[in-house]
Amino acid sequence: MPEILHGSTPIAKSIWRALFNWPTGICADHQMLDTEEAETWNQVAQCHQSMEAPMKSTSGEGFRYGRPLFPFPGVTKLSGTSCVGDALIGARQWDDIRVQEERNILLGADDKSALQLAEEIRERLVQAFFHAFPYVRMNEERAYLDRSYFRNKYGPRPEAERDGSSLASEELSGMSLVDNDEDMEEEEEDSELEFEEACEDAMTT
Repeated sequence: MPEILHGSTPIAKSIWRALFNWPTGICADHQMLDTEEAETWNQVAQCHQSMEAPMKSTSGEGFRYGRPLFPFPGVTKLSGTSCVGDALIGARQWDDIRVQEERNILLGADDKSALQLAEEIRERLVQAFFHAFPYVRMNEERAYLDRSYFRNKYGPRPEAERDGSSLASEELSGMSLVDNDEDMEEEEEDSELEFEEACEDAMTT
């Protein structure tokens, strides 16, 4: 929705998928976070390492609608695209000299250097994403077999498995897992075809 500030633009002409990150400060001991009730840096870093959901949100409270008990089978990592990026996911500590060097450029007074570095990091991220995505698909298909999203996205989809938690979420949100909007499906298919073509182009370069 355009009125949401997280990565949106004034006009939304297609389906939006947004990631809502919530950065937080780290205390001088490099363990405690700004919110004392939250998990420690080590715990959050371990969640990134094992690709599992934390036990608490950044606010220090538990998750209202529960949390997944296992990593998504199709998950893969995009570490190493920047030192600051690694620090944000706990792969490096913030006192790492290379992290500090990038941080000083990004937050320094030289806007030209900061924008140039940001553009370089963004390009590395885009290329890493396109090269990693085929492995997401491969792992997802291996895990879910005939219920795989990728195997069923252009044909009739299996009926959704709905347990007590999903039914309760539907009731709260007013949405159903089995709702079928043809216009939305067509938009999704067009977006996915464009994305697959971009992945193929990246793999051949």
